[in-house]
Amino acid sequence: MRHKSYLLILSLILLGQLISVDAQSPLKKELLPVFLIQQNLPSQFEKNLSGTLGTNIKIRMTLKREGKNLTGNYVYEKIGKPLKIQGVIDGQKVVINEFDDKDNQTGNFTGQFLANGSLTGIWVRSSDGKTFPFSLTEASSSTNNTSETKIKCYIKSDSGELEMNSSGDQITHFSYTNVGGNGHTCTMEANRGDEDSTWQDKGTTTTIYFKEADFKVIIEKAPNQYTISFVGENKSYFCGVRSILPDKLQVVKSASGYSGKKIN
Repeated sequence: MRHKSYLLILSLILLGQLISVDAQSPLKKELLPVFLIQQNLPSQFEKNLSGTLGTNIKIRMTLKREGKNLTGNYVYEKIGKPLKIQGVIDGQKVVINEFDDKDNQTGNFTGQFLANGSLTGIWVRSSDGKTFPFSLTEASSSTNNTSETKIKCYIKSDSGELEMNSSGDQITHFSYTNVGGNGHTCTMEANRGDEDSTWQDKGTTTTIYFKEADFKVIIEKAPNQYTISFVGENKSYFCGVRSILPDKLQVVKSASGYSGKKIN
């Protein structure tokens, strides 16, 4: 009887060790039912993920795997400025650190891939250690296979960078960043379906209305070119102290790609 009691106590101790979390390990050993965990992830992949941080902060992440290493970036949809990410993957578990444009670590994601392809876990803010849950899902294959044109060009006359995605005559993604005095920037981004913006299409013209800023971007498509107008009094909503959005941009397609200029 004493021997059986000893074995029972030893079994309980071992079980406790198996389910405990090693605080020094970079990958926390949080256990989930096996059927919930994604099996046999490829040793190389690139995923475009989107979802929420906390209760309602929308983010998008591009994540690339090479063996054990993870690289990429993610953006807060409302801000649009990408943050660099680097991390490691072990099985389905990931640890990903994020960095600002000065290579200061600003946060950390710890999570794992589930059987439905989603990535879930906890994000920790470096400045104060505050934690938030996150949940990201990959775009469906039907979305990935839609025919979209990606337009990206540097606007030398405005020290700006423009990115747009178009599907037919409709614009589905728009972002613009420029640099003003003392490195202050203007940054704006919108994706069709965002809660913070309303999209209207009329012929070959797409109008994006930013609700909080009471501001519009009008994108007019013509053969081999786009004209982008920034309309509204509240341009400073998107900008630093010494930067300002232009009135208009013109983007032209040539054999070598897209080029753009400010046409104020």
